[in-house]
Amino acid sequence: MQRVWKTITGFYHVCARGMGSQLIFESDEDRWEFLELMRDCCRDAQVTIVAWCLMGDHVDLVLLEL
Repeated sequence: MQRVWKTITGFYHVCARGMGSQLIFESDEDRWEFLELMRDCCRDAQVTIVAWCLMGDHVDLVLLEL
């Protein structure tokens, strides 16, 4: 399930979890692949990744809309 909160400042907190606490990252290679995809998508959407935390079963992101 995915949740997104937005404040009036343009910051977003995004949290995504694997269903039933299923792993979404099995290795550091998976995490790097995710970060590279995020970088490309955010560049195209003019969004800055402020902070991230990638755990085995979920992701927390803080994004800033430019």
